[in-house]
Amino acid sequence: MSERLSSFDPIIPSKPLILILGSMPGTESLKKQQYYGHPQNCFWSIISSIKSMGSVPPRYEQRIELIKSCQIALWDVCCQCERKGSLDSDIKEVKPNKINKLLLEHPTIKTVLFNGQGPSKLYHKFFKELPNIKYVIMPGTSPANARTKKQTKIEIWKKQMFVISISNKQNTLTNK
Repeated sequence: MSERLSSFDPIIPSKPLILILGSMPGTESLKKQQYYGHPQNCFWSIISSIKSMGSVPPRYEQRIELIKSCQIALWDVCCQCERKGSLDSDIKEVKPNKINKLLLEHPTIKTVLFNGQGPSKLYHKFFKELPNIKYVIMPGTSPANARTKKQTKIEIWKKQMFVISISNKQNTLTNK
């Protein structure tokens, strides 16, 4: 039987440059009340690797500070939905979060990264892309995306973050 689920509030640093969108926290994340709380989800490993840290911070509060230090905001497409289990393919009866409102309230966000295909499909079902924002589908960090190896995911995410940082620096220089 499907259960009505509610997602978390967004995590937003003072001047976010990137918004990473998931679909809806999985069962384990909802239990822990933590973004990417499943121990086999490699999201926090990827972010730690991008910051050249030796390991993932052990406490969730430290992970939140890490993501904020990267000027990355986190949220999910679904505000509420029905889902049995944790798979995106089982999501039904979606009430979306007000993502475009968040993007308009935070004009420093220039890139939206979708954590997998599922969040992209959900976003495009409810929203039109905004001008001046780049939208990129990344390999999902969920253990359900087992066809892509963890190291490959890390390399792809690192490369994209590097491209974004170069783009942001160029935008800063041209807007002076």
